[in-house]
Amino acid sequence: MLEEFQLLDLKHFQFEQIRIDSQALTNNPLGDPNVRINPIMVPKNFDDKKLGLVIVLAGFTGNGPKYLGPRTFEDNFAQLIDKLVAKKKAPKAVYLFVDAFSFWGGSQFINSKAVGNYEDYLVKELIPAVKKEFPIKEGRTLVMGGSSGGYGALHLSSKFPKQFPYCAAIAPDSHFESCYVGDLQKASSFILGKSYKELKELHSAGKILSRRGDGHSILNAIGMTACYSPKTASQLNFPMDFKTGEIDKAVWRLWKKHDPVIFLNSRKNKVKNLKGIFIEVGVRDQFCLFFGARRMNQLLKSLKIKHHYNEFNGSHWDLSERRPMVLDWINSKWK
Repeated sequence: MLEEFQLLDLKHFQFEQIRIDSQALTNNPLGDPNVRINPIMVPKNFDDKKLGLVIVLAGFTGNGPKYLGPRTFEDNFAQLIDKLVAKKKAPKAVYLFVDAFSFWGGSQFINSKAVGNYEDYLVKELIPAVKKEFPIKEGRTLVMGGSSGGYGALHLSSKFPKQFPYCAAIAPDSHFESCYVGDLQKASSFILGKSYKELKELHSAGKILSRRGDGHSILNAIGMTACYSPKTASQLNFPMDFKTGEIDKAVWRLWKKHDPVIFLNSRKNKVKNLKGIFIEVGVRDQFCLFFGARRMNQLLKSLKIKHHYNEFNGSHWDLSERRPMVLDWINSKWK
């Protein structure tokens, strides 16, 4: 892996990696690997000088290390960072690209008995290993991501503000009524009458994502249920009656506990301890994530918590174009 990344020939960084033989992910219910290789960009010749840490979380069906793969006619994220550092529009910091992929395409970076203990993997294993290996300056850690990665950034920073004092979330999953109910409805005909075992077999055979039009919705409905309301490791508790379309209020309450619109308020005393919050969303977001972003903006204003908020002229597929704004923002904070 390292040899492949070194071919990027960055001017200001070299690649390292952190291997985690994760106890938190050992014997996880989906059979995903517990050994994780996490690429890291480290400034060249930093001479043990303490550095900031930028943690990059991927969106659903994505993965941090994939951000370093070759792109056609454009720079990948590593190359972009290198150029922004040269222009003094990004910090010369340690950049960690988190490997947290799962069978369903993600974990929301939380602990789940049907997916695995990905929060523990990050908080108790990966981040301590990075800080042991590299001289990270106290209080200079940013966790950032878009979509589900943005969700993870909000979750981790609001629950562990000392470990993750800066948070940047671009179009994060939020206000679940807006962003998930549509996918549950689209997935209803496919999921109706099928056991969890059957659904896993169909996904393993490539018969979910190959479906035109509703493949991602089906995967999202199953994956999010596995994260937010698993009944057991081998049985899910869907929040919708897939025959009538009626929402199961008891199960929906379990989901809503995980909604940033709700947990930012319930964790407000911790959120007030954050050093910086960055939230952006596109006004044409296909998953209607602007509704949740606006509610979070209103909440943070009502709590008198300083934060950056912006709605950009774009859609959910334009999130990567907002990364330079995140890095310029954190660079100004760390000067």
